[in-house]
Amino acid sequence: MIILSISGNNLVVSCQGKTDYSVSHNKENLAHLTRLKHLRDIEIESDSVETREGLDALWAKVEALCKEDFKEKVEAFHPNVTVNPVSGKYYLRFNNNAISNTEIPTPLVEMMQKSIEKELSIDPIIKNWVRFLRNPKMRKPGPVADLFKKRYVDYITSIYVRPDLMKQYLEEGLSHDVATEKASVYEISITKQGFITGYKVSAEIDHKFEKDANGNIVKVARYATSFDENTGEIIEFDKSTLDVEDRLFEPYMQHQSGDAFYCKSVGGKGNGFGDKLGHFIRVGCVITLPEWNMVNCDDNSVCVKGLHCGNLSYLTGWSDGVLHTVLVDPMNIGAIPYYNGNNAIRVKEYYVNGSFSVPSKAIYNESEYGKLTEAQWTEMLKELKEENAKLQDETISIVAATQDELNGLSI
Repeated sequence: MIILSISGNNLVVSCQGKTDYSVSHNKENLAHLTRLKHLRDIEIESDSVETREGLDALWAKVEALCKEDFKEKVEAFHPNVTVNPVSGKYYLRFNNNAISNTEIPTPLVEMMQKSIEKELSIDPIIKNWVRFLRNPKMRKPGPVADLFKKRYVDYITSIYVRPDLMKQYLEEGLSHDVATEKASVYEISITKQGFITGYKVSAEIDHKFEKDANGNIVKVARYATSFDENTGEIIEFDKSTLDVEDRLFEPYMQHQSGDAFYCKSVGGKGNGFGDKLGHFIRVGCVITLPEWNMVNCDDNSVCVKGLHCGNLSYLTGWSDGVLHTVLVDPMNIGAIPYYNGNNAIRVKEYYVNGSFSVPSKAIYNESEYGKLTEAQWTEMLKELKEENAKLQDETISIVAATQDELNGLSI
């Protein structure tokens, strides 16, 4: 049986074993009244249906009527999204009204639908998709781009069941299925600027170098210990008294080996090292490799070159080290390796914007990092056009034109 009800300005269609549809309803809108009539006819017809096949056929009609409403909602909600009326597929609409030839994947459309139903902005999802289309792997249409797109979408829409919440809900007496649903969150988040969040495990550097009395360079403790003058007991330095920006870190696995990278301040914040290459990480800084050839972009390769970070499940493999939060621009992702269960990514760059359990003295706004990545994109686009002018390659010409249109979208 299909049940139709009106709640405020919404029309709700329910059916056992199906996900409810909630669509807008305005009694002054002729199209909405027409849809209401069609849905009431379906509701009446469902009373006499005796087979699951018959009910599924009627529900397909409900979906067709309600999805059209979502098309109207999406296009009204965001000027840079359009829906093909024949295929029902979603695409970016550029500011010059040209339409992208790359379909917005269904999982992202579903994320948009949930946001619209909650009256939340879908800007972050659109900006994220634009940033992803800037990725070098997406420049040439074909199997490589298609597979990378699928793996990326799987990565950003994967679900993590929080053990603490799961335990709490089970103790409250909820069934396993209900507890699982309530404890489920996305493995990563999409920020307002379209970046994805991530996590990085680092090792803290507790030593430094200085000259001894003879002028020799020696390694000493970075943080001095003191002692109790009455007992002689050694008192370790309390690093919690330091701002996290004043502490120094390095990659947990590679330490001071592997390709050197930049650690640069952003927006006048953070204690970076400018244009000096090294193996140091600091909160409030952008960590970036000089060249793409320093990132192994093969999803099948293990323990290879590139900067590494991951999602919530990625953290379960670590029991030591210092945990940092990072932001990643999708255009800087080189690989999403298979070996780690789709939980890690290899990138050319990430922005360290915080550290777990350690306070920072500044707030690191993603908009500051956004300005930096926009400047990088402008330079990348310039290089792409120069490549096109040099080679006069038809594929590159198409890509350059498409990327120029992407550049016109305000993110």
